[in-house]
Amino acid sequence: MLQPYRVWLDGRLVFEKTDIRYRDIPRIKIQKIHVNYWHGGMTPSPYDQDVFIDNLVVSREYVGPMRR
Repeated sequence: MLQPYRVWLDGRLVFEKTDIRYRDIPRIKIQKIHVNYWHGGMTPSPYDQDVFIDNLVVSREYVGPMRR
């Protein structure tokens, strides 16, 4: 069964792919989520960089941005 994959950033849909087949066996669940940050280009960054990702949510449906 094909499932959608959607990414929202601050309440705005920024990515959508609707033809992903995650699993055919219902009892097998997703166990890990890998988040990757890519500098881009072919030349390494000239200095160390840090990225902080917070308030990340994995859900079966849209939950909206956090209230402040």
